[in-house]
Amino acid sequence: MNPARWFRDEEDKAAAAEASSEEFPNLATVPDQPRPASSPEELEEVTEGLIADRAKAAYTDEFLRNNPGQEVDFSAATASAAVPADTQEAAPPEEAATESIVEAAPAPEVTTEPVPAEEASVEEEAAPAEVIEEVSPPESSAAEPSAEEASASAEATSPAAAGTDSIIDPMVTHIVFGAGSASLDEKAQATLQVVAKLAEEQAGTFRILTWAGGPEGEDAADLAERRAIAVAEGLLALGVSGGRLSALVMKGPDPDAATLEPSTGRATITLRK
Repeated sequence: MNPARWFRDEEDKAAAAEASSEEFPNLATVPDQPRPASSPEELEEVTEGLIADRAKAAYTDEFLRNNPGQEVDFSAATASAAVPADTQEAAPPEEAATESIVEAAPAPEVTTEPVPAEEASVEEEAAPAEVIEEVSPPESSAAEPSAEEASASAEATSPAAAGTDSIIDPMVTHIVFGAGSASLDEKAQATLQVVAKLAEEQAGTFRILTWAGGPEGEDAADLAERRAIAVAEGLLALGVSGGRLSALVMKGPDPDAATLEPSTGRATITLRK
């Protein structure tokens, strides 16, 4: 290849490009500041609308989580409330569309009853260790605890028997949940069946206690709320009246967390007569 000829060829191409009429971007036309998508007046109007929507919003499901230590009752709920999805049996479409229990309980019916964490701790210590035990799922007809046995268990843990003050509610049982879960497994459902039988024989209000402090960190309060609601819905599905159920999310960790398996949690059911 002749270098001189190659240079002339490339020079001709460059000259043609300089003479081209094609327009190129001009940086002088770029604005100093980006043009807003909306005018300041439109942005202010949208902002005011969002603030008004948030001020009027009412999240009933968040009551337990945002008000730890305050009790909410389920008197407006009925036994036909929805069962959690993982425990619900096949039902007609119209029954499956039933609203959840928390939405059925309006905020004005909430009764406030602060319960310090110390009271919950004393409540746990008041009951004898051999009485506070989980109810195992029925493996056979002989293994299922009878209603009489559940009744005797509640009476054995009464304030008079334990020598405690009368404001302490007797322990009924615990519902143990898996790590980060609010689902009721077979063992938990069997335990709730025994509690439902006890409700047929004894008067009083069943209180469901969960704790907002735990290894889940910021999600612990939300998890405690969902666990309390799951237990309440399970009892409602078994025929326990909503007027006999209440739930509390306690501040701080479970006082007996050291007795549980790592990363698990529980809900405690007591009976207030």
